[in-house]
This record gives sequence, C-alpha cells and structure tokens, in this order.
Amino acid sequence: SQKDGLKEVAVGNKLKLSAAVQPDDATDQEITWTSSEKSIAKVNRNGNVTGVAVGKATITATCGGVSGTYEVTVIPATEITTDIPTTILAGKALDLDASCVDASGNPVPNTSVKWTLLTEEEGVTLTGSKLETRSDMQYQHEIKLRAEAVGCDAKAVEVTVKVMPVTTGITLKVGEDKVNNKTYVVDLSDATIMSSGVIISAGVQPKSAEQTVRWEITDSQNISTEVQGKLDLKLT
Repeated sequence: SQKDGLKEVAVGNKLKLSAAVQPDDATDQEITWTSSEKSIAKVNRNGNVTGVAVGKATITATCGGVSGTYEVTVIPATEITTDIPTTILAGKALDLDASCVDASGNPVPNTSVKWTLLTEEEGVTLTGSKLETRSDMQYQHEIKLRAEAVGCDAKAVEVTVKVMPVTTGITLKVGEDKVNNKTYVVDLSDATIMSSGVIISAGVQPKSAEQTVRWEITDSQNISTEVQGKLDLKLT
C-alpha cells in the first residue's frame, strides 16, 4: 500500500510503499521487494521506489511464498521554476512568480506552488505568494523562502531575496571637499590636474543601502568622463 494512494512517481523522485504480513504473529516477517522493470522503476529493501524512466512497472512484496503487487506509473520529471528578483527595496511588495513545468518547460495543468517564509524578520510578511516589506528597515536582510509543488512531484526549491534599505542621501566629494549643489572649477591650464584627472566620489547613505550610483553628465564640452567602479567619476 501507499499512504497517499499515489500510483505515479516522476523520474528521479521516490515513492514509499509499505506491506503488512498477516497474521500479525506469523513467524516469518521478512518482506522482499522486487520490480518487474528495473529500467523503469527500482525498489530497495525498505519499499522505496525510485522512478528511472517513463513507463509502467509492477512492484511486488513477497513474504513466505505469498505476494502482493502494486502498479506504478513513472511520469516525466517535473520541476518548479521561479522568476523572482534577487533584491527588493524596503517598503516594496514582491509577487512570487513560480510554476510547475514538465521536462519541455510546459506548465503542468492543475498544479500550483505553495510558499513558506523560512526567515523570521520583523517588517517582512508573506501572504499567499505576496512578500511585503516595511519601509523603515535600516539594514540589508536576506529572506529565505521555500516553494513546494501542489499537484505534482516536483521537488521543493528555496530562494533568497535580499531586502535593501532605501537610499536617503548621496554625498559628492572631490578629495575631501564636498561639492553637492556647488560649482566646482577645474583649471584646464593646470597640467598636473589634467594629467591625473579629477575624481568625483559619491557616498550613498545609509551605508547598508545599494552602493551604486548612476551618473548623468551634461554639457561636457572639452572634458572627457569615465565611470570608475560603482561610485566614482573621472574627469580629464
């Protein structure tokens, strides 16, 4: 027998079978398990059936010359696919997109995916397949979630979403001089300055926020610009 009454197992997945010897006080209680088609489904000494290839196989449990059988159908392997961003800004919500697909990538009918929040974090909630975060989260948080298939044998998968604090400010510096909202004059006649260039560095607050900026450059006549790394802009 099989506890859930399932007669199908996907390629690569397992199905647990059990057998009961009668009468209960029989002297021989040792059960031997065999498969009619080992190339389709194999079974171990504990009644664990593994799908090998698509097809049908008869699993037999034998004890003291008496046998019982169970017909198993091995179906194509299924898996859970997800399409989820790896990062999210604090205060934003994220719809967790996942589905069960077959070996060809086609959605499996009458299936769904159940999500579970594995990381308990204040300010993070999960309702159904919607992940919500609170806007006042001040640090980076890695949130782990588990997706389980409903209606197919696809193996559960875990995903991690990083919650990033909202950027509250950007400080621009040339050397130690803050140049936010200021006019910074570059002396084009100074050979030293023009040979080494001028580096404008950006500092993002808070430091736990995404440390990347996008530079917008206008009216750069006679000056070459080069973005260096995530936070620096070189003028020559």
